[in-house]
Amino acid sequence: TGSEFQGCEDLLLATLCPGSCPSATRRLEASTAPAVSGFAHALRSTRRLEDRRLGRDLEGGDFLEHYYTFDPFVAPTSSAAPDCTGTHAEAQRAMLNDGATGMFDTFQLHEAAATQSSITCPQVVKYTHVYERYCKHNNVQAPFHRNREVVQNQCISKCTYNRDIAISGFTLNAAGDRTVLVPQQQHNVQVGDLVFFEGLVSTPADFATHLNGRRCAVEEITDADVTLEEACFHADADTHTAGTGTAVVVLVEHAELSLIERTQVATITTVSRSRRFVLSGIAPDATLAQAVVTTPENHGLEDGDSILLSTVSPPTVAARLNERTFVVRAVPTATTFSIAGDIPEAGTHGTITVLSTTITTTADHAFLQGQPVTIAGVTAADTGIETAVNGQTFDVICEPRQAVGVVCVGNVFHVALNTVDMPGDGADGTATGTPTTITTKQRHLFQTGDTVVFSDIAPDASQAGVLVAGRPLTKTAEATITAGSYTQAEQLTGIPLVTTTGTGAGATADLTVDDSGVTAISVAAGGQGYKADDILTVAAASITGATSALQVTLAPDDISDLGLALNDAAFPVVRLTDRRFSIAVDTSSQPADAALTGLATRYDTAGGLALRARNGPTRDLDGRQLAEGWCKGTDLAELLPDTNALCLPREECERICASIAECHSFDMHRKVPRCYLNTDDCASTAGFVEDVSYDIMVKRVAGTVEPLTSDGANTGVDGTVTQITTEAQKFTHDELRDYYVTYTGRRCDPTKASAYVRVADNRVTRGQCELAC
Repeated sequence: TGSEFQGCEDLLLATLCPGSCPSATRRLEASTAPAVSGFAHALRSTRRLEDRRLGRDLEGGDFLEHYYTFDPFVAPTSSAAPDCTGTHAEAQRAMLNDGATGMFDTFQLHEAAATQSSITCPQVVKYTHVYERYCKHNNVQAPFHRNREVVQNQCISKCTYNRDIAISGFTLNAAGDRTVLVPQQQHNVQVGDLVFFEGLVSTPADFATHLNGRRCAVEEITDADVTLEEACFHADADTHTAGTGTAVVVLVEHAELSLIERTQVATITTVSRSRRFVLSGIAPDATLAQAVVTTPENHGLEDGDSILLSTVSPPTVAARLNERTFVVRAVPTATTFSIAGDIPEAGTHGTITVLSTTITTTADHAFLQGQPVTIAGVTAADTGIETAVNGQTFDVICEPRQAVGVVCVGNVFHVALNTVDMPGDGADGTATGTPTTITTKQRHLFQTGDTVVFSDIAPDASQAGVLVAGRPLTKTAEATITAGSYTQAEQLTGIPLVTTTGTGAGATADLTVDDSGVTAISVAAGGQGYKADDILTVAAASITGATSALQVTLAPDDISDLGLALNDAAFPVVRLTDRRFSIAVDTSSQPADAALTGLATRYDTAGGLALRARNGPTRDLDGRQLAEGWCKGTDLAELLPDTNALCLPREECERICASIAECHSFDMHRKVPRCYLNTDDCASTAGFVEDVSYDIMVKRVAGTVEPLTSDGANTGVDGTVTQITTEAQKFTHDELRDYYVTYTGRRCDPTKASAYVRVADNRVTRGQCELAC
């Protein structure tokens, strides 16, 4: 009553409403306060007052109690005071306000509270491009740098040998079973290297004769002396000296062979002239910078075909398209295709000439996409198409088109030759695939232009072959000669060898005959289809004075199959795929393909120089060995012994430059893995020199504020920010932190790429591609 709230005599209300019940404290002092847990129980059991509810109404008329004197999940255990020593001690102390009388609104746990956070962006090293330039001032000194990687990857120290290892003498090893070279100077030959001897002169001469032209593996290095493998052993090495001569270290790379496929020869039935047909419309597509061509009938074109446009109208379109060659870049339907071209308006009609000639063979030809073939023997009612194709070599275009190196399907292929104006088609003739293709048992590492030498190829007993010309044959039955038939030995040449057992044919022999009989017989013409143990005879009628035939039995070494024909010969690699490579030799005259064992070995003795990975990467991203260790960047015509060039791909040059504080940038060769690290002296463009072979890669730390460039602008021509110059731009232009990782020697599998963007300009820069991406 009065100023006091009705019900102050109630302990709970007096405690909760001290402002309305001023005597509550005295009453509490006069009473025994309940334990906290009992207090909560009493609080929950009290009647709810409409104007003092300890909770809030919910939708639907429900009431939710949410005031507590303790953490509702961790109740106090002490009857006198809350327990402030548990896992929620700090929270309990705050909730209870250091006393049992405090109340806590649990809904505040779910209400927004002000907070602060800070964001930092880690630094990212990226490189910007300066195209067709290099910096001529103060490279990082590679031969003497404190960073070991720089020293190890210097081109000269990593990739070259002494040009000539002059030999001062020979000796034997301690066991007396190996030949040892004694070089005149220090060398960097290693165990396992292969040395090739040329120009050796020895006293006596037989030792030089034994080694010249041989390739010998290095078996052991002792001080400067080089011990050769057993195959190059000469027992009298310690009694010989070399007056002059060179041992050249060659790069070894082996591939085990499994199959040699003869040069393909396909019989031609028809040579069909190029096609010409009309177009019914051509429409611009400015979005894709291309034009869509429509034809009234099926055009039969494929993506990649070359065409010539003519008589296109109207004049504004004709000026851009007439008498120009285009490559078909997409074929959405049988009557439409696209070409690259920006035309101002739609065209209404014109003529299309397909710039290829179609060749049909009697059977599936099995040529490869891009394989060179030579055409011969084509005939025609006139000489026009004969002259155009006979004796000419063309690259095969499969129908349907395949990836380069993939076998064509069917008996039709095309060659890039415009014969549309020839008087008529051709017929007959042959198409001969120039290379011989070899399949290896494992993935090889050869490259186009490498020289390979074949060795250890054994004859394939399952394959027939030709007889080795000039080889002496073993007689198994003598011919009987009538006495007095010869006054002196005579030579009989080109005598037929008749097959008694086997299927071979066409071989002939040269004989030496006197009254005692046939004293010598050797192969004149090899024929074809012979195998070991075949029995051949020379008829008595073929030998003057003979009364019985001469018989020979073929040995394995008498027969040269396709593989044996390559033994110890060197050929350039002209085309390759993963486990196949082709050599420039015509083997179409061989009787059959050869399944075989043997080796193809790559080596390089040009200028007495060989390349090997000493310290650089030895494997690529797929785990395949890199035989050169990026030594393709070595060029002795350009690089001196103290050169600062590193033989590394771009991604490795980026990594090393980023790890060296004084590296401002690097000059990167566009064709080979070679770079020069630059110091800060290259920060000024005054030292830049034009060179189409190099680009300058400038190191930048993205995400940091940089000074304005020399032109005083940090935006490109289209207004986009290209350089961060304020703190705010760190967060508003995060795209400037994007960078691209290089994988040298790799491309995306076309079958797995979502899309290709074709670029017509062949001088498009990497920076443009990055910007587009």
